[in-house]
Amino acid sequence: MNSAIRALGLALSLAGLLSTGCGDEQPAALVSSAKTYLAKNETQAAVIQLKAALQKQPDLAEARFLLGRTLLETGDAVSGEVELRKALALKYPSSAVLPPLARSLVLQRKGQRAVEEFGSIDLGVPAATAELKTAIATAYAQAGDRAKSQAALAAATRAMPDFSPALLMNARLKASENDSDAALALVDRVLGHEPANYEALQLKGDLLLARGDPAAALEAQRQALTKRPDWVAAHSGAMEVLLMRGDLVEAKAQLEQMSKVLPNHPQTLYYQARVAATGKDYKTARELGQRLLKGAPDNVNVLLLAGAVELEAGSLVQAENYVTKAMRLSPDAANARRLLAQIYLRSGQPQKVEETLQPLISQQKPGADALNLAAEAALQLGDARKAVTYFQRAAKVEPADSRSRTMLALDEIAKGNVDAGFAELETIAAADKGTATNLAIISARLSKKDYPGALKAIDALEAKRPGEPIAAQIRGQVEMARGDVAAARKSFARAIEIAPSYFAAAAGLASLDLLENKPDDARKRFEALLSRDPKDLRALLAIADLRARAGASKEEVARLLARAVELNPTTPAPRLLLIELNMRNNDPKAALTVAQEAVAAIPNDVDLLDALGRAQLLAGDSNQAISTFNKLAALQPSSPQPFLRLADAYIATNDREGARASLNRALQVAPNFLPAQRGLVIVELAAGRPEQAMAIARKLQRDRPDLNVGFLFAGDIEAAQKNWSAAATAYRAGLGRAESPDLAAKFHAALVAGSKRAEAESFAARWLKDHPNDPVFLSYLGSLALSRHDYADAETNFLAVVKLQPDNAVAFNNLAWITYKLKKPQAAALAERALVLAPGQPAFMDTLATILADSGQEGKALEIQKKVIGLRPDSAPFRLNLAKIYIKAGEKAKARIELEQLAKLGDKFTGQSEVDELLKAL
Repeated sequence: MNSAIRALGLALSLAGLLSTGCGDEQPAALVSSAKTYLAKNETQAAVIQLKAALQKQPDLAEARFLLGRTLLETGDAVSGEVELRKALALKYPSSAVLPPLARSLVLQRKGQRAVEEFGSIDLGVPAATAELKTAIATAYAQAGDRAKSQAALAAATRAMPDFSPALLMNARLKASENDSDAALALVDRVLGHEPANYEALQLKGDLLLARGDPAAALEAQRQALTKRPDWVAAHSGAMEVLLMRGDLVEAKAQLEQMSKVLPNHPQTLYYQARVAATGKDYKTARELGQRLLKGAPDNVNVLLLAGAVELEAGSLVQAENYVTKAMRLSPDAANARRLLAQIYLRSGQPQKVEETLQPLISQQKPGADALNLAAEAALQLGDARKAVTYFQRAAKVEPADSRSRTMLALDEIAKGNVDAGFAELETIAAADKGTATNLAIISARLSKKDYPGALKAIDALEAKRPGEPIAAQIRGQVEMARGDVAAARKSFARAIEIAPSYFAAAAGLASLDLLENKPDDARKRFEALLSRDPKDLRALLAIADLRARAGASKEEVARLLARAVELNPTTPAPRLLLIELNMRNNDPKAALTVAQEAVAAIPNDVDLLDALGRAQLLAGDSNQAISTFNKLAALQPSSPQPFLRLADAYIATNDREGARASLNRALQVAPNFLPAQRGLVIVELAAGRPEQAMAIARKLQRDRPDLNVGFLFAGDIEAAQKNWSAAATAYRAGLGRAESPDLAAKFHAALVAGSKRAEAESFAARWLKDHPNDPVFLSYLGSLALSRHDYADAETNFLAVVKLQPDNAVAFNNLAWITYKLKKPQAAALAERALVLAPGQPAFMDTLATILADSGQEGKALEIQKKVIGLRPDSAPFRLNLAKIYIKAGEKAKARIELEQLAKLGDKFTGQSEVDELLKAL
């Protein structure tokens, strides 16, 4: 059975049934006939009779009530609500109408409205009260308020101790707490006094399936159908069991039964589509999916079905669009995350997989499927060690024979029994039709840097998955790791040959082009993808990134991103990048405009709301930012991040109490959230309350004695008060818990500030001896030397940094400045290298302009510095440097204009003394 199809869930919104007339019978006779049908659970016939009665007499209250309740029982909660409200308006007894009306709201996910309308009502009739309170309990459960849900259930059982719906609701709650024994006991209690209760039988089937007994689950669902042949949930439960088992013959037989009793029901169409897709009839599956989407465009499970069909049919971009929309509608849907991860892997976007799966793989008991997907993504990204770790975790979670043996074999390799472990893995892989063990072998070989062994394992993977690009893609990664660029290029090209739209292979080839300094060739890779699909978002964004790296103007990159937005208007990614581009270039007005348009186009997207709030904050509209972040907090009640953003907004308005309250709310959600604890320390220090700040640090030291962060906070608090000896003591204690380059730098700085230079030098020498490849500490030492104008020492440290990190643009920029100060000839080349690594950075461009101007290249320097001002028009230091370059170029009039603008800033610019001197000299 196709894995993407199997990953789908059960629920689906249901629609109403068609009605027909029924001759010349009187309304009362039609209602009586409907009651007879209802007694026999023949709901379709009952609906026909009731609609016929209402055509003849629209104000017949009993018919309205019976129709509403029956529609609700068939799953059409929307139409059911309409009819029940009409019955209520026609004065049908509220004790009869309100309980099913509340249930109709709950089924539509309008639980809050049900609570507001009916939560405090006491109907005075035990059975009605029990039914109403059960519906209210369900509403509270939907909102995640378990305590109020349990209280409402208790009220229901007080009214009627053996009220079956309340017992079944309680069983569902127990099941959600993974207490399947208690849940089954409650279901059996219901069946003990109501053996024909089809809802209980159906729920029992669901519980038995969750416990891993599909045969008993199927039997329970079929028993439910003998009691009520048109019970949609039981048909769905039976279909899920059969599709999970891959029994297409039985699934088709079950679907035929479902089609007879529910011929036009959306759930029937849904399973017809799934069966078609499972049988690789993608044309039929797609047609049925489109019919469902027309009626329910925002139904999560319909979107997932459509996405799964497109994935299996190879339409990866469309599949991603459907599933991404489902994710936006239901961020907590595990099946959506797994399906999206599969799409990312198939479409060559492994870098997105781990983030997508993070809520699943970070759980205390993660699923093996999610872990295996994360392992495959890590392998595609070349992180073999992480892949091995994920494979081991997956094997522990689901110890089926082959996976259990795989885990044991990986453990043997980890213990040093390499030959025996790999021999066992090869045996497992040869006997297993799946590829999880093959991928584990590749990961383990790569973690040992056994490239020939990894390549051999990739051959075995390719034999099992011959029509897919994954083997060629991983082979390219291995060839790159061992330095064979030609072989890597050949492998990536092979992946593109198999799947011309495979983004990962195009990106691999583009990275090789960039290594060979061929950016135009890299761009053409992505343009080829666009020629196949002009809306390919990844290719559009890749081209924008390449142009930005090449130093293209902000306007050009913005146009490219705007084009991506135009072609993908419902996708947040290009909008987010456009917002970030404007914020990074200090253009708050443009950032705010893009963010507002984005939220209007894609409401309630948490990333876009976060960006809107930050843009509002940057634009100085702190009150609007507070409003936006409050909305974000309402959408993410279990996330501390919105409260952290709120704290920033309150600080911008100088509201320390608001900031403190927000940070404390973040800690209520996540008690060990370090950024919030750090924020509280900063707030307390700013308020002149170092004792309260230190109390936070001390508590962290007590609660997390194994971490160094509590001592880091304590050291920062002491340093803020210039208590250098106490700061050094705290930092030293932190280093005793866990070594950290940042902490080492802070400790050294505290010693220097406390006039303990000899001890500082001794510590630095010892640290570098123990950590010779630590670029963080070397960068710190270089910056420290630079601050005291010890250019020779600074040069030594930054040369060591770029040797360890040849792509460190900041280090190259610093080296350029140091070399310039030492009057060495390589300064301009080093500055240009920094800009190649980080194009368009105003500070780096300013460095290069200064160096060029001093070497007699004033024209080129002016050209660069004018671009700097274009990027950062409000930067006084950059304008001052422009004035200096004008003076060197002999353009004194233009220099005077710049200097007079700076003079108007007064005390707002600390360089006024230099401005005055330059003006006097003109």
